[in-house]
Amino acid sequence: MFLLAACGCQEEHPFHDSSNWDMDASIGRLVEIVEDQNALLEQLHAATPIPPSIAMELWALTVDECDTGFECWARLMRAPELVPPFCQSLDAQLSSLESTRSGLIDRYSEHDVFFLQSIAPGFEALNDMGPRLQTHGIKALLERCEAPDGYRRKEWP
Repeated sequence: MFLLAACGCQEEHPFHDSSNWDMDASIGRLVEIVEDQNALLEQLHAATPIPPSIAMELWALTVDECDTGFECWARLMRAPELVPPFCQSLDAQLSSLESTRSGLIDRYSEHDVFFLQSIAPGFEALNDMGPRLQTHGIKALLERCEAPDGYRRKEWP
């Protein structure tokens, strides 16, 4: 009975154990997400408003980014010894991609100041996703790596 309860707990909370975490796969997924976002953002430089199909895809990628970022954060909170290799790999693979993404969003923002609002399917989704992006998005993960207590603090920034 105890074994059944323990197994159920781990299935219910998949980030409970960081020992089997494939950090490189999670970072690889984040790289794919930003590459896909950048490709879509490249198409927007003249598109105002954002075409619904691109907005929907950008929104889905943003949700995936936050979900994957949350997984990384949760596992690193439980296994602080993984923070240095994670941060080194994250910085090496994502810093330039994130910088490109920020530039593309800034370029588009000349047309629409509220970029996240322009891709959100509604205000409720926007209100839910904004804080998640600020705490578990790629930019937040990179910022946490720069702060000495970044992965020891639940709240961010």
